[in-house]
Amino acid sequence: MKIYRDGWLKTSKEHRIYYMLLGNPKGIPVLSFHAGPGDCSWAGFYDFLDETKYNIITFDQRGCGKSEPFGCIEDNTIEKILDDAKALLDFIGVQKKCILFGGSWGSTLALEFGAKFPDATKSLVLSNVLLGRHHDLKKLMCDLKKFKALSDYDVDENNIFLKIKQAIQNNDVEFISKYNDYEIYKYTFHKSDGLKTNLIDKAFLQKRLYCHFLSNNLFLPNSGVVNELPKLLAKPVFLVHNKYDPICNVEQAHLLKKYLPQTELVLLNKRGHGGDFQIDTLKKFFKKA
Repeated sequence: MKIYRDGWLKTSKEHRIYYMLLGNPKGIPVLSFHAGPGDCSWAGFYDFLDETKYNIITFDQRGCGKSEPFGCIEDNTIEKILDDAKALLDFIGVQKKCILFGGSWGSTLALEFGAKFPDATKSLVLSNVLLGRHHDLKKLMCDLKKFKALSDYDVDENNIFLKIKQAIQNNDVEFISKYNDYEIYKYTFHKSDGLKTNLIDKAFLQKRLYCHFLSNNLFLPNSGVVNELPKLLAKPVFLVHNKYDPICNVEQAHLLKKYLPQTELVLLNKRGHGGDFQIDTLKKFFKKA
């Protein structure tokens, strides 16, 4: 999709975020949150949307992509990212309520933003929801004992978060690299146990940023976003979720539907964390949102 404007917005003494505006400046505003933490936004991601109908507003979160300083974990929390998003809307002069769009970590941000800024929120379109409960993050760690590369570190789902925090403090590239391999092992359904990644330079800073959020429970309470969900009862919510997502377990989709019964939920009989096969469903959701 064509970028009609981009640039940087200084949002704190330390940080300035890179933003992109795509599609039609007079179209329906869509505030998009990229996945991660530590990932970035890219224009091609929105090619499935009608660029004459929507005004896509997206940005690289603190420390991500083209935002500066890259990989910075100081003054970098979920609350700061939400405030950056609202500051961006104010900066570009968005007057209408937005469709909030995000998948995985982006869905966490969308839910939290909608609860914090209901007057800026029209509806939510989500993919592979991550509720951010400590329970969900521990489930991600359930195969640590099976992963050979971490066998010398005596890690399990209870101590891994402390081990990651210590690795960040000690700048332990080896441990964070091995933990990165573990997540790839999970993502590929246990097919990549022999990986030996050596994260260097920007790749290490990107994973360190991810681990900064992970080891702090995404800077959410143990209940994740659950306690904020009642604030969204008046908002249309649309969710597509893969039944066999190894990162965001499907239990979270059912729980979102329980707390927000107005949610239109489509479960796909698919493996993986996202995927192009979700596009047709997302197109339908945007027409309703």
